[in-house]
Amino acid sequence: MYAKFPDKEVNVKIVTERSSDGGTVCQMIVDSESGELYSRKFIKESDAQNGRPPNSGKQPHFYKLYCTNWQDLVKKKHLNPYEVGVFFMLLSFVGWESNFLVHPKTGANLNCSQLSQMLDIERMQLSDTLALLNKKGLLAVVKCGDGRANHYMLNSNVVFWGSKIKDTAEHSRFVSDCPYEPPVMLRYSERPER
Repeated sequence: MYAKFPDKEVNVKIVTERSSDGGTVCQMIVDSESGELYSRKFIKESDAQNGRPPNSGKQPHFYKLYCTNWQDLVKKKHLNPYEVGVFFMLLSFVGWESNFLVHPKTGANLNCSQLSQMLDIERMQLSDTLALLNKKGLLAVVKCGDGRANHYMLNSNVVFWGSKIKDTAEHSRFVSDCPYEPPVMLRYSERPER
């Protein structure tokens, strides 16, 4: 990987080390040739495991809402205010570099019962709304089988949190066989395994 500094271009590598207490991870940017340390930051182990960027409280997190596709979707699919409200409530559970709806602290995928508790919406009402959002192409239902509860992903052609995606197969669910075909089809590059 190359990094551009004000006066030169440098071949760098990212080195990750766990602390001896297991509570933090140290990520360093190092010159590949000389070993010179350019940057170092410490991340809580729980944040590193969830793959989310650490939240220091000083910088707000943000989601990318692709306006061209959103406006087209609202117009074509005749979303009512309640559906729009639930969709925006679900944004608070979008995973980092994955559009699965996940628990904000543990990173575990959420099912309808858990979402209804966290949103304080009656389970049956939420289930019906999730089914409508799925039918209109705003979310995908991921069936876990064997009687286990379903998980959910928001359409990555409409909203995303991050710059790369952990697994491009998640995005491909919204490329083919989706009830909504956006005017702008997005492409994501996959986050390489560390």
